Amino acid sequence: TFAESDKEVLVRIVKDAQRSKRLGTDGTFVEFVEKHAQTEKLKHTHDPNRHDWQVLVKFVESVVSKEQNEGENEAGEIEETAKDNKKATIKFEETISRHVSWQKKNKKRHEWKAWHESCDNDDEKYGEEGSEENALWKLVNMCEESQQFDENYNRFPSHMDSWLRTSYRPGRWCVEKNVKPRMVAIDCEMCETTTDNKALCAVSAVDEDGNRLFDALVKPSDAIVDYRHEITGYTEADFKDVTLTLDEAREKIVRLLEGRQLDDDEKEEEKDKGVHGCILVGHSLSHDLRALRLDHRPVIDTSLLFSFKELPRATPALADLCKMILGYEMREKGSAHDAFADALTAMKVVKRIVEKSISKTEFVLPAPERLLVLFEARKQAAKENRKNGTPTPNKKRKGNFDESHGKKTNRVAGRTLFIHRLPRGVTKEGIESIFENVIKTKSEKEEGLPVITIETIKGKFEMETGENAPETETVSMFASSARVVVPASKHAPTTSAYVAFDSVKSARLAFERLNGALSIDALGRPQKKAKISKRFGFEKLICVRNDTITEQEEEEVDAIVEEKEKAPAPLVFPPSSAQKKKPRQRKPKMISLPGDK
Repeated sequence: TFAESDKEVLVRIVKDAQRSKRLGTDGTFVEFVEKHAQTEKLKHTHDPNRHDWQVLVKFVESVVSKEQNEGENEAGEIEETAKDNKKATIKFEETISRHVSWQKKNKKRHEWKAWHESCDNDDEKYGEEGSEENALWKLVNMCEESQQFDENYNRFPSHMDSWLRTSYRPGRWCVEKNVKPRMVAIDCEMCETTTDNKALCAVSAVDEDGNRLFDALVKPSDAIVDYRHEITGYTEADFKDVTLTLDEAREKIVRLLEGRQLDDDEKEEEKDKGVHGCILVGHSLSHDLRALRLDHRPVIDTSLLFSFKELPRATPALADLCKMILGYEMREKGSAHDAFADALTAMKVVKRIVEKSISKTEFVLPAPERLLVLFEARKQAAKENRKNGTPTPNKKRKGNFDESHGKKTNRVAGRTLFIHRLPRGVTKEGIESIFENVIKTKSEKEEGLPVITIETIKGKFEMETGENAPETETVSMFASSARVVVPASKHAPTTSAYVAFDSVKSARLAFERLNGALSIDALGRPQKKAKISKRFGFEKLICVRNDTITEQEEEEVDAIVEEKEKAPAPLVFPPSSAQKKKPRQRKPKMISLPGDK
């Protein structure tokens, strides 16, 4: 039985049915919505997210009903079909059960995390101060607090039948139950197949003492088209006698996480107890877990712990961490990767942090010279591309140009940052929290450092949502224009805003200081991924786009404004007699009709 609150799981079930080409009593989902959609427009919409939950329930019930009828009347025929189509052997009821079970476990994982974060006592959350247990759980927390963690780890499609999700308990639970944390480090190598450009081809695992727990090549399910020899070092000859599949390799890794030997056979309850205290270690570990199709917590990802002082958005390479933290070269320049060596190095880095203590470890490192040179070269190339590029037709920035003179006239648009992918319901205070670490404190202001001030925040987020939304509304935007407010769709969970600063320099500085991964949008404009403060209840990453004008444009704008201020006021003439005279009211022309006198 489903309810409106189950819309999310219903969408996943229907998408699963679409992928596996399931048929209901009215055919496919596309054919089903043409008959049962609530509006004419939705009849041509094939995205389950756009349809009401009750429509999705009807389709799911129709698929189950059809399979049950076929099972009773055509059992022999289905068996023959199942031989040709392995997906047909999986009943749709099992698919529904898997998605519902995953949803419950996902909800439970969020409840465990909320319970863990509700504790203010560090000794209860992480263990006794100064202990190895305390350091490990704090490193886990540091990874989970990083801006990239949500995007890297919270979006695994582990509800799919090809994925495996382990049981989860937070550090606070392990401390209460006296479950000592233990670490297993893994690293994977990937190749390209006919269906997957990051297919697993090798996996290694080491324990805390550096012992090799598992190290094997994996045979992808599809034909390999690129071994990526320059990275992996593998060739076709290496895989000649390999028979280990992805599922078998993942099962062996899970056994290690559960604290069992590779050939042990224990009860399910004992498995869960073993996996709860196991911390998975690696560098850019999310890529390895995606290759294994494994969703496990807790993790310590060394790529999330460290950053470069001069390049705060760059991800340090494991080889750089090895040289800076451990003091030696991990591999010769130009040599191929070694999964075992990479896993061992990640484990050693974490062990060194624990030995030295978190408080004495420098997590912000000086950037290597080669990266500084490369970044500067890319920066200059991007600057030249933007300078020489032509504007996209009908994509001009609003408020920046005067159509009659072809010059910039609106200074506000030049000192704004555009924020999109904002969750609906966010407030101005929530948007301001994005920049709370960017705006300097009072003591820093007194030292003569640049002061950043947010002048105003406007945008679509101000519109009311739902059925009671007003039809029209006048919003004083930067150009003081009126606009029509359209009630927000239930299927559009995000909105946007413009943040205007007191000067162009402040806007540029705010964007530079903002921590987050730097990228460009479809039109080549720079943007960063950032987060709203957790106290407002939003966890997903948002995008901040740099809409500031260049220094040359700023000078042109200032000159135009100065000319306008110096220009004399236009002469105003009194209205003429012709303007004062009222227009003559003409009488309607009369037409004689037969019979008129």
